[in-house]
Amino acid sequence: FSGLTMVDLHTHNLEYTANTPLRLYKAPLGGEFKDITVTLGAGSIRARGSTGKFSQFIIAADLRTPQVVIADKFSDLNNALTAFSDRIEATTYAQLANQAALIQQLINSADYYEAAKAVTAFNQMVDSNEGMNIPNVWRSSRDIANVAGELMAYANTLRFSLRLIK
Repeated sequence: FSGLTMVDLHTHNLEYTANTPLRLYKAPLGGEFKDITVTLGAGSIRARGSTGKFSQFIIAADLRTPQVVIADKFSDLNNALTAFSDRIEATTYAQLANQAALIQQLINSADYYEAAKAVTAFNQMVDSNEGMNIPNVWRSSRDIANVAGELMAYANTLRFSLRLIK
């Protein structure tokens, strides 16, 4: 598949409550689980996340502080951007790196509202370049990377957490 995919997990065994710590996680076989939540629905838990590749999925409680979650999610986004630097056209990479630096600056100054807006702008940059300057295809053989899908997925879950912090 190409681009970003949305994953919805719904269970009647968990009830949604305001400020629930429940989140949607994914992990490759034998790998570390990462929070990919982009929305939570009321009633029984309906969790949605986005990803650029398929994995194992689980709903679990995340008891870390919002600041730690945001720092981890930004680190994941920034590390992925750096790891994919050789697969992204140079000018596009420079623009994305500058936007990531702005996001980091806004997080460091605890301006979470503006940081969320900057993450949206980052995603728009990726979206407008996917398939041309940023690879966006994934295959189950895992021989190519869906760079655009992965970057947008990391950005989506970071934006979710930025919007939750008070």
